[in-house]
Amino acid sequence: RLQRRDEAVQAYDQAAGGFWACHRRDGTEDLLVLLDENTGAVVPNVFGGGTEDYAVIGDVEGRVDCEDLALNTDTDTLFGVFDQGGAPRVATVSEADGSTTPLTVDLGYGEVNGIGFSRAGELLGLTSTGVLLVIDTTTGFAGPRSALVFENYEGLTCATNPNPNCGDGNPDVGEGCDDGNLVNGDGCDAYCQLEDGETCATSDQ
Repeated sequence: RLQRRDEAVQAYDQAAGGFWACHRRDGTEDLLVLLDENTGAVVPNVFGGGTEDYAVIGDVEGRVDCEDLALNTDTDTLFGVFDQGGAPRVATVSEADGSTTPLTVDLGYGEVNGIGFSRAGELLGLTSTGVLLVIDTTTGFAGPRSALVFENYEGLTCATNPNPNCGDGNPDVGEGCDDGNLVNGDGCDAYCQLEDGETCATSDQ
């Protein structure tokens, strides 16, 4: 069985009951494993028709270093950012066999060490120098969102909303508003809280 060595790159999957992780291997393709959410141990027999503990992650046009993983829970699609020589690219990663499908273009930034999905469904990336990116999940094109204060970032995790009813159009306890979506900038933010300067005309908004 696979022995734990370096599974620092992880994406939580509630439906699978664990964390998808890249098991690092120097100079060759990394391995996709599922870590138990309670014990942290590699979950056995997840791949290969229930006979293998891991799957080899396919190289992304020559890139074999898996820098981070992020799961889009709305579509159950696993994304990874891969690098080899400073030209990172995002690809989808099959949870069944580890195969990859590269997005169209490189990210255009030298080191992107972390990716994660925001509550609003945006794929965000973080460079080692502290530039926060928004990444198009179809093309892979990345544009800057903001610059952070520090440098040498190694990962990115986005907080999820603990309220599953946010966005259903019905204000619940703890919500300052609920306009039926998870979009920022329309008066009611992606966490169902009123944005600065906004008020609700009635209690059912």
